[in-house]
Amino acid sequence: MAALHALVSLASPGQALSSDSHASTDGPASTDDDARTLPTPTLPSHRCVHDTLRGARATMSHQSYLMSTSSSDAPHAPVEGSLGDDSPQERAPPRDPGAEGVWKPLRLKILDNALYDDPGRTCFAVGQDYWDQGWRKSCGWPDVLTAAKRDYLAKTLLPRAVEFFTQMLRVRPVQGGLRLHSLRCGFEGGVGVPGWLRDEGLAGADMVVFLTARPISMAETIAYAGHCETDQIGRPVAAHFNWSPGQLFVPQDEFAERYLVSVAMHELTHALVFSPDLIASFQSQPALTSLFTPSGTYASAVATPRVLRAARKHFGCDELPGAQLEDGGGSGTAASHWEMRWFRDEYMTGSASPGTRTFSAMTAALFADSGWYLVNSTFAEPMVWGHNLGCSFVNRPCDEWEQRGYRCERTFQKGCSYDRRAKAYCDVRIFSAPLPYHMRHFADSTEGGYSALLDYCPVYRAYEDGHCQQGWARGSEYRSSGWEERCDSCRCFESSATDEPWGSGDGTACHRMRCLNSTSLEIRLGNRWRSCPSEGGALLLSPINDGRSGAVVCPPAHELCPVDGSLWPELFALEPHSGSFKGGTIVTLTGRRLSTLKAPVQLTFGMQDGAEMPATDVQILNDTHVVATVPPYLAATSFARADLALTDAAGRAAYLFAAFVYEPSLQSYIITLGIVVVIMWLACVAAPRYIQGACDRQKHLFEWETGQEDGGEAPNGLRGPIGERTKEMV
Repeated sequence: MAALHALVSLASPGQALSSDSHASTDGPASTDDDARTLPTPTLPSHRCVHDTLRGARATMSHQSYLMSTSSSDAPHAPVEGSLGDDSPQERAPPRDPGAEGVWKPLRLKILDNALYDDPGRTCFAVGQDYWDQGWRKSCGWPDVLTAAKRDYLAKTLLPRAVEFFTQMLRVRPVQGGLRLHSLRCGFEGGVGVPGWLRDEGLAGADMVVFLTARPISMAETIAYAGHCETDQIGRPVAAHFNWSPGQLFVPQDEFAERYLVSVAMHELTHALVFSPDLIASFQSQPALTSLFTPSGTYASAVATPRVLRAARKHFGCDELPGAQLEDGGGSGTAASHWEMRWFRDEYMTGSASPGTRTFSAMTAALFADSGWYLVNSTFAEPMVWGHNLGCSFVNRPCDEWEQRGYRCERTFQKGCSYDRRAKAYCDVRIFSAPLPYHMRHFADSTEGGYSALLDYCPVYRAYEDGHCQQGWARGSEYRSSGWEERCDSCRCFESSATDEPWGSGDGTACHRMRCLNSTSLEIRLGNRWRSCPSEGGALLLSPINDGRSGAVVCPPAHELCPVDGSLWPELFALEPHSGSFKGGTIVTLTGRRLSTLKAPVQLTFGMQDGAEMPATDVQILNDTHVVATVPPYLAATSFARADLALTDAAGRAAYLFAAFVYEPSLQSYIITLGIVVVIMWLACVAAPRYIQGACDRQKHLFEWETGQEDGGEAPNGLRGPIGERTKEMV
């Protein structure tokens, strides 16, 4: 059966993730009435319920592939780059040694006809009838697919997700047109496959996705996707992707859009590779094994060669039998995602919240081990959770975790998230029934962490508006203070900083950080960069220099600057060296290892007065060259030198000091010259005349008072010296 993959949205902190309308067998249900009502921030989250619904059985169609005589083109994919392998290029043994194919970028085509014409399924007007799970319903306003929603889904959201896979994956290209055999594809009625797609086929395509935007009545479900047809070697060639219009909006910032794109990527991954029936068709068999969990039960794990090596390398544990699949969340989530306790914010775990979602080497390796894809592993991102924490991290209960930020102890305890990307709180709840015995972490058997997928471990959870990479929420008290910052390289730090003489801060703060190398960390506090002790420690604040009292605590440098120094980017030169204060000059930076920078990359121009201006149009051309457009510096009234800092999302930075000179305008020269002339005139003409006049007046007064000038006129108009007046009075 082709699997349906659904994402669940908007589960508030007052509800347990195991308590939605999709029954979970892993823990007690909790509702708003069951849990203690406490003033926590609402944190929208998503939970994938795989296999809750099923569509028609996936069919198999025979595709014609372009053949090559090159022995280097195996029909099953090697890996580009290292996925935990000691050798960067390792080939999996082909299923059919006699077949050889040419590998080309995946051509994934979107068919969006149903966004315009889908009678009885898509809502185009309020009050219109539609069918959902066999029931006839009436369209409400949230269900209506507006033009803005349709355009965003079809022209921005899904294409961005598709682009990721078309750049990362290569396949044996279909020769001629991609022809399907199915009459319908998908779920909840599916989508009719047009006759031309069954006859002549779609040219220039290796996979087709039927896109719909139909209302979803399942509680909290926002989207689903799954394959409906495979080729003769098991690779999916057709899929259905649906996004509920009631959960579709045009985001106002890049932070929100990146999150929505990660949701779309999650669903497409289910359609491409991450589904039990697809894993069962992998070239590497047996693909699954079982392992013993800290809860005292057995769980399934992926044990294909590259996945196994990637998991062992990530945790630093050579004894792992495989990468565990989710064993919680009921039939909608279990066995269809990575185990959340192992891979918390990996984008293929069963629950997601706004924030960083990591495409890890584990999922890249899963694509490669399928045998259907050639994978560019440079797209894999470093995952913080569990990194190098050893076998004990995965084999022992979370009660024994000792790492900072991984577990907490009391309700609403404040802190930073484990990866320091957000301000966080301890989300501990009281449930309506005792938790499973092996998932109890408190004396009270009904008390536990918010998620069954995390085995109810008490962990820090990011505030809704606490992400350091997210723009400021409207009305934020920190927005205009000039103290905290929000940016891609900003992280959370423990802080007691306050502008009150005898006050204390709220415990955490977001500040920009940068790594000079793998052992040198700096934090920007106010308008100053402060160097942290390499082993961590407090940076004391001064009301005079910082406008604050208290302290900000630095972590050890290796926590935020874990990249080996041999991979650190360096800058050597800049051309041209100067340009107008108005900005707009296009400069080229020369260095090495620049392609190792993780997007988004920012180039800032730092001035002596503490100002920092970001350059625009920053482009990494290759490993040795970057081009960018110089930002304006309107405060330049004379030649001003700028320090350049090239920083990536991981906080790694390369520098050129006093490298660029801002040239002031002619008007600035005239103003400066005028000021100089005035000063010189005051110094050479006005001041001497004033001083000479004052001296003459003092001399005249002195002579009159001492009688040296008889008949002289005193300053008050009296005649004669003081001596004569005195005689007359006598």
